[in-house]
Amino acid sequence: MHADRQRRYRGIGQAVRQLLAGLATAELDPAEARVQQRCAVEASRLRRLIAEHYDAPSPLLHELRACADVAERRGVAVTLETAGILPRIPVQVRRALTEAPIHVLATARTQVRVTVVSVADPPEVEVNVAADAEADGASTRPTGGGADGAHGVEVTWSSEGEGKDRWVRTHWRDR
Repeated sequence: MHADRQRRYRGIGQAVRQLLAGLATAELDPAEARVQQRCAVEASRLRRLIAEHYDAPSPLLHELRACADVAERRGVAVTLETAGILPRIPVQVRRALTEAPIHVLATARTQVRVTVVSVADPPEVEVNVAADAEADGASTRPTGGGADGAHGVEVTWSSEGEGKDRWVRTHWRDR
């Protein structure tokens, strides 16, 4: 567990160092929306990593709240709703369930609705995130832990209109 945590800190650290180097050399412009989104994604990943190790009654909800906090600090109104009792979810699955939502939260302009629906037996969890967010998706979709199929998590993306609304659904069922 310690080695995994260190590997993840190094990975996030490398991404942050690249962002900071790009900003320092003026290769990246902090006024550009894509740069701001990349910064928000990495900040959310770091907050999620820290939140993973808190002793919380509902670790997934705690991690989602930590990710949503980055959007709220930008003035985005975030609503988090739950239905059902969350089962125990392995940390790798929680990461995969939250990776795609991080990208929608990073591109949200004014509002986001996060809905977590769960069933205890058999264990099943669905995270839905809807926002008035960038809908082009190519630059802000995850390429790693939240990719479709990672740790048995299915990811579905949807957009409505160019640059209007964006929705993502992550779903996991213990097999």
